[in-house]
Amino acid sequence: MLFNLGENNVDPVSNGIDGRHRRPPSHAAFHRLFDLSLVIILSPLWLTAIALIWLAILATYGRPVLFRSTRIGLGGGGFVMWKFRTLGLVDKPLGRLATFLRRTHLDELPQVWNVILGSMALVGPRPLVPDDHFSLSNQKQRESIRPGMTGPWQVNRAHKFDYSDMECLDRQLVENESLRLRSAILGKTAVLVLTSLKTSFSGR
Repeated sequence: MLFNLGENNVDPVSNGIDGRHRRPPSHAAFHRLFDLSLVIILSPLWLTAIALIWLAILATYGRPVLFRSTRIGLGGGGFVMWKFRTLGLVDKPLGRLATFLRRTHLDELPQVWNVILGSMALVGPRPLVPDDHFSLSNQKQRESIRPGMTGPWQVNRAHKFDYSDMECLDRQLVENESLRLRSAILGKTAVLVLTSLKTSFSGR
């Protein structure tokens, strides 16, 4: 686990973000440049994957290929988040493709477009629907950085954490945000995706 979050060390979550955690604009600009550079470098991989998944969904389930959902992002503003359509398809005939995409988290790949547009980052708090977001005690803190395609909550989901744990993980991310931490989360995400792919193809 990236954060030492155990059964007895989930701290209370603050209601906002104080001056200690505000960062200069150059900090956000640096991380934005990092995200865009990585997206460009990895473009042959994600473009190929998106094209193949797009065709597979189109051939298997037809249109629409994408699912859109309004989420809350930087500064508390709403934005449209994109995913490959899997909702309601897992239990239907030919549902194996949808199951595969959800298990490997490849259904999240269209969010690269959100990263390019600037509504999301590669690493950040999980973007939530308005009702869930505004029910959290740390909503202002979450709004201080861009939501992410991946983050501490996403890479620790196997540990069955609840929403209070998610708030704690998000708070730790905001308070300790750095290139090193972002890189560690991206590395763990890559390992989880590759492990899921291996498990799916081995039939286990």
